[in-house]
Amino acid sequence: MICWVVPSDFQMNFSRLITPLKHASCYLWILLGVALVLRLGTFIFFPSIYWPDEIFQTQEAGHRLAYGYGVVPWEYRLGLRSWVLPAFIAVIMKFTSWIGSGSSGYLLGIALCFSLLSLAVAWFAFVWCRDYLGVEYAFLAAFMTATWFELVHFGPRALNEFVAGNILLPTVYLGSLKSEQQPESKWRLFAVGLLLGLVVCLRIQFGPAVLLTGLWIMSRDWKGRFAPVSLGIILMVLIFGAVDALTWSWPFYSYYAFFTENILHHRAAGFGVLPWYYFISALFFHTGPLLIFAVLAVRRSPILGWIALAVLFPHLLIGHKEFRFIYPVLPIVLILAAIGIIDFLRFLDQKMALRMTSAVRILIAAGFVTVCSLTLASQFPRWDKARGPLQAFSRLSNDQQACGVALVTVPWANTGGYTYLHRHIPIFVFGNFTDAQSVSRSFNRIVAPEASVMPLQGFSLTNCQNGECVYQRGGDCEAGGFGFEINEYLKSRGE
Repeated sequence: MICWVVPSDFQMNFSRLITPLKHASCYLWILLGVALVLRLGTFIFFPSIYWPDEIFQTQEAGHRLAYGYGVVPWEYRLGLRSWVLPAFIAVIMKFTSWIGSGSSGYLLGIALCFSLLSLAVAWFAFVWCRDYLGVEYAFLAAFMTATWFELVHFGPRALNEFVAGNILLPTVYLGSLKSEQQPESKWRLFAVGLLLGLVVCLRIQFGPAVLLTGLWIMSRDWKGRFAPVSLGIILMVLIFGAVDALTWSWPFYSYYAFFTENILHHRAAGFGVLPWYYFISALFFHTGPLLIFAVLAVRRSPILGWIALAVLFPHLLIGHKEFRFIYPVLPIVLILAAIGIIDFLRFLDQKMALRMTSAVRILIAAGFVTVCSLTLASQFPRWDKARGPLQAFSRLSNDQQACGVALVTVPWANTGGYTYLHRHIPIFVFGNFTDAQSVSRSFNRIVAPEASVMPLQGFSLTNCQNGECVYQRGGDCEAGGFGFEINEYLKSRGE
């Protein structure tokens, strides 16, 4: 007989830590606190851009609403985006700008709000597993979704697919609850419908997943649930339609424009096309061996597997693919993997008579998951993407003498736009210093790569950080260089 040798006092002490989970969710709050610290810590100490859309499709539009100026990319010139999420961000900006000087205040406020929303996934992982599988599964699933490197990195970011995914999973749980009252409360079901409508309006590609979820929720009591859930969905859809009517002149115009440009005219395909199986291989590269455990465990919670497939399938048919598009699949894989790992350890315990306690199984599983997360995180390429330009614009947001900023060989999409600059001054985009020389009196600050040689007279180096330098000259700025101003530049290039 093989015995699992663990000091008895350690098992006893650790078991005492885990025992309260059987009676309360106090440890969930600890995990949520850890998750929030990790997300905000990553945002503060490792500033980066995962994808430019998190700035220019949401926060930059919010800045325009809140302060009246910002970068206008092609999606907003053609009306492809709803203004609902930017309006929410604009409110956050206005109410949190006092936290810090320049852009730092509301940037922290935005990161805090979206990080808090992302905690809904860890909450869902805990309550779902606790109610349907047991507290052992709940603790591991919550730990994984709270600490997994990519969920930590995604948490503070304002992308439609992240927001929609963080709302979808808790809605699945709320819709699964069985009421002890008869008849069942219609208000909870109506709220479930509102949330499902919000998910599909934020990310229309999640429509199949919302449809599947809605049908699954209503199938438990068609007579009592169909009306309130359907009314909630319809009301939220009508709200988004009304916002489009106010902002783009026609109800649902942003969805029509999105379909026309990206589906009929294949505009998104211009940003790159990948084969249909990309997402399947990407899931393995982003989760490693955990994907195997998730596949083995899907029979234990089949609805999660079906929702993952419903998110995945429509994206397989679209040529332009990015891993972030299927964001809800990631926490689902992690939750199913938690189930699979615990089941595997229980199987080993039974077959080999290891005599593992529940506490030891959780400790082993958490250690394995942490090693996987840290290993994959070390290969993650986006921890410091665009850090230098972001920090340069953040510093310039407190530079009261700046009257114009020139970007020289610095991609405009890496700067954070006016969301980070937060100064009502022109931004100019130049591919080389020769073009910048011709209108150098129109700006008195330059952001350029550290390796650049500054040929413009009158400019001196201020500081360099993470590969990007800021140069300055004294004096005011003269009108001019309109063809290089960032919005005119984007118009001329169709960006």
